[in-house]
Amino acid sequence: MKNIVTALLSFAFCLIKWQQAVAQKNTGNEGLIRGLFEAINRHDSLAVANFFDDSARLESPNWQGQEKGKQGVTTIYSRYFKGTPDIRFIITNMVEGDGAVVVEYTFGGKFSNPEPGTPAYMNNKTYLLKAATRYNISHNKIVYAVSYFDQVDFLRQVGYTFP
Repeated sequence: MKNIVTALLSFAFCLIKWQQAVAQKNTGNEGLIRGLFEAINRHDSLAVANFFDDSARLESPNWQGQEKGKQGVTTIYSRYFKGTPDIRFIITNMVEGDGAVVVEYTFGGKFSNPEPGTPAYMNNKTYLLKAATRYNISHNKIVYAVSYFDQVDFLRQVGYTFP
């Protein structure tokens, strides 16, 4: 009987420690980024922008130059949500450092509402891409984000053929 009680107490202690670890993972910078991805998957560009500092800088191979501030964030994500109304972002790995979080994720959907001037063959094509973003964080706001993904893979998936 004593062994059963000891085993149950040990199990309870381990369970409490595990719950504390999970709770701790959902706070701080990692929690901030998980909240960001939840807002992205709700397609709420205003909520997404609120995770960023007013003077945040963003870079990606998907556009020329840097985007800046909450207006830049709203512009970028509104574009993604409009072009691919069913777009989803799924975190596959996250590494938190001092003042930064690097996230690996997949994203994709059906490119069913491309911007004017987009070649017709891209319309209604489904794509799924791997990506990574480094988020620099200060005072619980994202101050810099740089994203990487394979633009050539995207073009292939939406029907572009290279000469």
